[in-house]
Amino acid sequence: MPVLTSSKKTLIIVAISSRPYVQAAVAAGFDVVAIDCFADVETQKVAKSVYLLPLSAAGFDGVALVRMVTDLVASEALSDLLGLCYGAGVEMQAWVVEALGQCCPVLGNNAALVASIKSPDYFYGLCDDWSIPYPEVQAGPPPCADGWLQKTIGASGGALIQYCSHQALPKANVYYQRYQEGVPVSCLFVADVAGVHVIGLNEQWVDGVVAQPFRYGGAVSHIALSAVAALRLTAYVKKIARSAGLRGINSCDAIVNGDAVYLLEVNPRLSATIDLYRQQKALMQWHVASTQNVLLGEVGAEVVMPLSQAHQVIYALKDVAVRPDFRWPEWVSDVPAVCGLIKRGMPICMVRAEARQSGLAKQLVKQRAVLLNRQLLNE
Repeated sequence: MPVLTSSKKTLIIVAISSRPYVQAAVAAGFDVVAIDCFADVETQKVAKSVYLLPLSAAGFDGVALVRMVTDLVASEALSDLLGLCYGAGVEMQAWVVEALGQCCPVLGNNAALVASIKSPDYFYGLCDDWSIPYPEVQAGPPPCADGWLQKTIGASGGALIQYCSHQALPKANVYYQRYQEGVPVSCLFVADVAGVHVIGLNEQWVDGVVAQPFRYGGAVSHIALSAVAALRLTAYVKKIARSAGLRGINSCDAIVNGDAVYLLEVNPRLSATIDLYRQQKALMQWHVASTQNVLLGEVGAEVVMPLSQAHQVIYALKDVAVRPDFRWPEWVSDVPAVCGLIKRGMPICMVRAEARQSGLAKQLVKQRAVLLNRQLLNE
């Protein structure tokens, strides 16, 4: 399979949390300049340099990011820069992708595509074109709020999904979707000019609180869907990705109920679920190659691994003061670089597990999450 070799070229990687992508890029032979909102211990260990980005309601401060990248490129410290890759945080501010493209090559979907695929009218219009099922949607509040969700366009991580209120009023940048029973899943895939290659299917779950009932909890890879559901999901994803012209690594969220599959949205950027696949070196090579129109060939068989990987986000259950000498278990990643007070509801770290079956990996990661939370609460 032809891939683009790095020859120690540098990538700028931008995301709310960049660690999975940075590790994958370094494994692929790239030097990395990381820009994210946490600058955790592992990212600092493997990246050439790390820059801290302010958090905002949209995920991160887009204005600060563009200024930061502009200054970096202008400094000539990145003479070997190949391009910039981005993860979560751009969907609500697609203009950032266009602005970054004025500074350096952006290796991923362009701003217009990010904005269009996150538009409910465009995305569900594609679904209608291909007769792909999805939960009912509408632009304004339903007459009866029961069984409906309110979603913010472009939001990631489930933080801005709410149960619809009976007092809901029309809002800009918000749409409404009927709640669908079933298992939340995602499809990780890479697309190039020749086609769409499915990397794996994952189950996802929420770790909700009252203010954020659909907050992202975690995911596990290599789930066992029915043969019919798996075929439907991969077929739907390929149709949407080809129609939209997606490039590089992306993911698609859906609900599976038995053999039925209902698409929810496409995330047109690097997905944190690459963390659930051991061949990270190949994944980042494929992302860079596909966004530079290098054909990938067949990739599916090369990424299937015998073990299911699971991860779960650990959120602070209360204001937590983490001591510098706290002993983090070996199955923890995204360890905060600066210990001290972590506010209630903020992510602290990620817990990981692996097993022969996805159900066992999910069970183990949840057990570890409970154990670590107990240890942190006793700090």
